[in-house]
Amino acid sequence: MSRRRHKKKKPGDVELNLAAMLELGELRQMDVSLPEVSSVSWSTFSTGVNPAKHGIFGFIDLVPSSYRTCFPNFAQNRAATTWDTLGQAGKTSVIVNVPDTYPARPLRGALISGFVATDLAQATYPRILLPRLRAMGYKLDVDAMLAHDGRMDAFVDDCFDTLARRFQAFDYLWTQQPWDYFVATITGTDRLHHFLWAAEQDLSHPYHARFRAYYREVDRILGELYGRLNPEDTCMVVSDHGFTDIVQEVYLNRWLQEEGYLKFEGGVPSLETLHPESTAFAIDPSRIYLHRKDRFPRGCLEGHRLEAVRDEIAGKLRNLSFETSPGVRQPVIRAVFRKEEIYAGPLLEQAPDLIALSQWGFDLKGTMTRDTVFGRTIFTGMHTRDDATFFINRQGLPPRRPDIADLSPTVLELLQVPVPPDVDGRSLLRAV
Repeated sequence: MSRRRHKKKKPGDVELNLAAMLELGELRQMDVSLPEVSSVSWSTFSTGVNPAKHGIFGFIDLVPSSYRTCFPNFAQNRAATTWDTLGQAGKTSVIVNVPDTYPARPLRGALISGFVATDLAQATYPRILLPRLRAMGYKLDVDAMLAHDGRMDAFVDDCFDTLARRFQAFDYLWTQQPWDYFVATITGTDRLHHFLWAAEQDLSHPYHARFRAYYREVDRILGELYGRLNPEDTCMVVSDHGFTDIVQEVYLNRWLQEEGYLKFEGGVPSLETLHPESTAFAIDPSRIYLHRKDRFPRGCLEGHRLEAVRDEIAGKLRNLSFETSPGVRQPVIRAVFRKEEIYAGPLLEQAPDLIALSQWGFDLKGTMTRDTVFGRTIFTGMHTRDDATFFINRQGLPPRRPDIADLSPTVLELLQVPVPPDVDGRSLLRAV
């Protein structure tokens, strides 16, 4: 949400839910980053640039010149954020619960980090906010382990409790902090979708009523915040990906094993036990790395053979299918991209060599311990790339499909701040 002047309004002056809000502006499908995971999409949302410029390619990444993995955090994001650029122009931002902003780093305004923040003190800037957050029992995230452990009642309770405390933080910062740009992020919907997507669709599901009740509470919060805006203020409602139900999980490393590209030296299959003759491996959710001599200590691929293996894997992936019923097979992969086809920037060499985009319903996984290519776990919902949400409370936008990279330059233009020249996105207020 952005505003040109700050004028406080008391809660409840106006009350609009999302359905009413949509009548005031435009709702469109939006494309997000590849892979379609929160760390990548939110980093692109925050900066307006692609992963080869901001450096976040997934929730986990490879330590250079090794087989070790790490969790990249905000310190590894190499690009200036929207709020950095606004701060340089003298404008103030409040950023709450945006994933991949941990640990919090200084800005003109306030920031509370989102997933995967682990320590509230490290997640809070300025630190003067910490006592207030602790007093309200602020939670950094829903405890997803409750669902993994089969404690679904407790998991759903925690979704509601986390949302309530999140709104307390929104409310406090909204009224107590001056701001030109306010980002209020709700991630509990994602948690519900992953574990209880079936509850939304199945009226007889034991958690259907609570699923819908959670959305009613989200709707109430949206109406509460929207009702505080001044008539000239701009509001956008966006998501970092879409969602659909899971037909099958797809274990790419098992597929690479069965196709002869991946083998292990012994023990528990892992990157550390990768056999020197392996030519490729996958990392969650859909990233395939060639075992290159110039990148890995035991790498075996270079030159023409490297390109031949990359082309071969891409071709075979495009033909991968799943038998949904006797004699009926469904395509699994919609597209396979070379890194240079979708990324551009100084960090391109850190990118995976291939990125797969699945058909809706086929959730690509990078686990190394499965003994089948297809399977199911506790998850019932998965991310989609091409049906994220974009809404803005104004009409007459140029008729083009939004990309998540477009949001940063759009905010900057709304607040009359020049867009940095290296930004990839284009303001949605402009036709080109």
